[in-house]
Amino acid sequence: MNQTRSALCLGVATFAALVAEPVAARTAIRELPAAANAESVGLSTERLKRIDEIIQRHIDEGKISGAVVAVARRGKLVKYEAYGLADVTTGAPMQKNALFQMYSSTKVVTAVAVLMLYEEGRIRLDDPVSRYIPEFRNPRVAVRKEGADSNAAPRTAGRPAEFDTVPATRDITVRDLMTHTSGLLSSDPRRVGMVPPVRAAGESLASYARRLGSVPLDFQPGTRWSYSALAGSDVLAGLVEIISGKPFAQFTQERIFAPLGMSDTSFNPPRSEVSRLLPVVRRVDNAWQRTPPEHTGEAAMRNGTNFVQGAMGLASTARDYLLLHQMLLDKGVALSGERLLGTRTVELMATNHVGDLYRGEGAYAKPMYGHGFGMQVQIVLDSINGDTGRSNGAFGWAGYLGTMGWTDPQEQIAAVIMLQQNVREVHIDYERAIRQAIVD
Repeated sequence: MNQTRSALCLGVATFAALVAEPVAARTAIRELPAAANAESVGLSTERLKRIDEIIQRHIDEGKISGAVVAVARRGKLVKYEAYGLADVTTGAPMQKNALFQMYSSTKVVTAVAVLMLYEEGRIRLDDPVSRYIPEFRNPRVAVRKEGADSNAAPRTAGRPAEFDTVPATRDITVRDLMTHTSGLLSSDPRRVGMVPPVRAAGESLASYARRLGSVPLDFQPGTRWSYSALAGSDVLAGLVEIISGKPFAQFTQERIFAPLGMSDTSFNPPRSEVSRLLPVVRRVDNAWQRTPPEHTGEAAMRNGTNFVQGAMGLASTARDYLLLHQMLLDKGVALSGERLLGTRTVELMATNHVGDLYRGEGAYAKPMYGHGFGMQVQIVLDSINGDTGRSNGAFGWAGYLGTMGWTDPQEQIAAVIMLQQNVREVHIDYERAIRQAIVD
């Protein structure tokens, strides 16, 4: 880290320029031919400028304070820009190497980690979680207690809904956790389950996952899709620790971040780089107000005490997450030429595993028709019905504060947009602006 990044011009930079910084334990980066202009990969330079107009309009309207975007097609970088402010209180401009809190964008990394163990035959998707964590054996499902107050808020710590339990029809599986069909501490609005156990300071994910095994499920496994925002992915990361024998942060660094050249991605940024971490601001009474750092992961990241989680917690840059999605677009191969996943495994990750159960509940708090769900990623099944700027088969996931990345195999596009305000219409406008720039 601490490397100087040269300015990249539209249509001429390549991924080789993006990954030019030295990274420990990384093999030599494969050179890619430079694109003279966007037209060489079937895009319009003039039409790509609409991305600038759209992002600036959202900034001018006060919906976002700033953004960084990166778009690649056919292995060539065609857009890499920063907009707006990094800090509205000081007026510091946004930089391309700004560090963003990734929140649930972390889940894509967790999926890759689990699938690596799957390829090694050390875990199977249809294995019951209890095979590795006995505490998950013979789970029970929470049901509302007869006569209980139906107005009680089930997810409010001070007043959870009263409930009884019934036996689950089966144990939850690894696939259930990967696809948010487990019922483990989900965001289902009908949830009547208990207040979740709190992870202790310094507690490993393996230890915490064992304690989550006693939590009653919100529904019978495999019968609903409901986003398990924290617990499900934390159990997956716990499985990685138990099976690999390595802390999750070490596993992801050695097996994912280093081979990909993701030198700016970590749960706890080095003290020398933490100044690049963006403060989180939100709009209050038509003015920007800073969210107290302790209310997000900012404070913990700045003092080096952020929890390592499978569900959230990474800090990263647009550059790094584009490298992750480019690897998925290249069917598991890093720009260095090192293969992280097999072609069919990436296809498995990007296949709908939930039938017609997925409607987007818990993703954007409104229906998302025309989509399915794979291994920790949303998948476009019908781009018309889904009203999306992505093609059928495109897949990706977002973070609570507005980070978004996706892979579009049909159009050979990998793209990210980094925000620290979660404004869905910015994502949609950005997706459509990329799609309208395709001219081949």
